[in-house]
Amino acid sequence: MIQSSQNVVAKELETLRNESKAMKGLRDAMGTKEYNRKVFKKVFYDDIEHLRAVPELWKTRTAPVSVDLTKLDLVEDTKLIEEDHKIWTIAQCAQIFLEWYILCNTYHSWSDIM
Repeated sequence: MIQSSQNVVAKELETLRNESKAMKGLRDAMGTKEYNRKVFKKVFYDDIEHLRAVPELWKTRTAPVSVDLTKLDLVEDTKLIEEDHKIWTIAQCAQIFLEWYILCNTYHSWSDIM
């Protein structure tokens, strides 16, 4: 019983260490050209894949689907953000996510954007 508890604690500590490393990597990337892509990958791929690996979560519901940014056909479309009444594809949503970070870094405050 004690050995089992120690294994659980060790696994949890390893998980926390890995999460801490991932967050440090995001903090270190802040302000770089790749920051938006790293955040996207962390939120929409890594975290979802981590959750998908826990089968108990998906016994009574459908598992989420992760989004691999490298497999999306991203096209720069400056008019896309004006088409907020349309239902966007996953690729279009990803494109807006990536462009929003660049737009936010171009301005000094929120009021400059709006």
